[in-house]
Amino acid sequence: MRILKANKKLPVYLDGRFSIYVIDYGDEDYSIAKLKKVKAGISYTELQVFDGTKNAYKASGIEVTRKIRTRPMRITENQYIKIGDQVYKVENAVTALNSSGFLETDITMSNYTESHILEVE
Repeated sequence: MRILKANKKLPVYLDGRFSIYVIDYGDEDYSIAKLKKVKAGISYTELQVFDGTKNAYKASGIEVTRKIRTRPMRITENQYIKIGDQVYKVENAVTALNSSGFLETDITMSNYTESHILEVE
């Protein structure tokens, strides 16, 4: 692939890696809900959470604690993200073109406060 303009730079994600989890209820009649790992080892870059974003979510009763940027991917609000030992709930994910013309996904997250059990693999 040939890039025509010299100012186009490939996106680089160096701040860490995260895993994506979904809720799994199992096949039993009275099963315990668990968080099951779907994808792992996805690199990201940390973003700042500005006051406007915090206030917009706070009006809906959501306290945003972290925002990251990663390669283009489909992430929904019923998924959870684990970074290090901390688990976050996905509040919003937007995929858009950056200034160089490459697609990137911005993920807005809040603290994980539910009582689902993490599945050990």
